[in-house]
Amino acid sequence: MEVASGRRLMLVAWQDSRVGEAVDPWRHVGRVYTNGQQFLVLDVRLLRAWRATDEQVDELVELGQQVTTLPVGGGVAGIVAVDGSVTDEGWLEVFQRGPDRIAVVQGSGRPYRDVMVGALSHSITPSQADDAVIEIGSGELALWDSALDGAEDSDTGLHRAVAGKLPSDHRPLHAGSPLPPAGLCIPVRPGSYQLMVCWRTELGDDACFARWLLMRRNE
Repeated sequence: MEVASGRRLMLVAWQDSRVGEAVDPWRHVGRVYTNGQQFLVLDVRLLRAWRATDEQVDELVELGQQVTTLPVGGGVAGIVAVDGSVTDEGWLEVFQRGPDRIAVVQGSGRPYRDVMVGALSHSITPSQADDAVIEIGSGELALWDSALDGAEDSDTGLHRAVAGKLPSDHRPLHAGSPLPPAGLCIPVRPGSYQLMVCWRTELGDDACFARWLLMRRNE
């Protein structure tokens, strides 16, 4: 599958005195934009099976937040059902830690960087873990806008993840803004990934986040 090249950004690793090495390995690898629509996380080989038909989209919308996976093309996709209580539209920031952890973060509040640091360092609780398991056998994970056709739109809309600096501009898109990618293609270690969701979590001073964490299971 052809993947469009994303804008190259300076490589940076975060170090923060409040959380120390818990955040240091995380690197920002890209961002996508939501107007409220869900995103899918799936093996890139399954992407062309997602045609964003009325039937597929209606099924996805009707699942609600409690369901975190959806059958696609003989496999399973994870669902990033954005949390409207955090913000009804805006950026989803994507981070990677080594070859087997991916975090998608939806945040609101300032300083924006501190919101991201707080989200990445937030502990995993038993309530976040469920039976949502996604197989990534190809070694490439796609994060994809569910409103778009994975067969027709992915050749230009799917950008390769590039480690870099967290963009300072987190304001919503406006007229004249460059179009964001429809999705990201992220290299990972092949295997089974568990999806753990942390819904709206307060950080104080009107700051909050939601987080979708993918971790490779030990096999």
